Amino acid sequence: MEQATAKAKAVQTAAHTPATMVRKIGKTTYKVCIHFSQTSKETMEDKLLRLIKNDIRNGA
Repeated sequence: MEQATAKAKAVQTAAHTPATMVRKIGKTTYKVCIHFSQTSKETMEDKLLRLIKNDIRNGA
């Protein structure tokens, strides 16, 4: 039973670990952690379209 609980915790931890992207631009290194809400009603495509539309609207 303990083994099953440990395995379940490992799977849960892995599922909630945010992805990390590292990019070096010039002499600066940027580390970006990416995570997504499990309760979000908006898809990734919806989110990107909303951000693009907001940028266009705001002249960015």
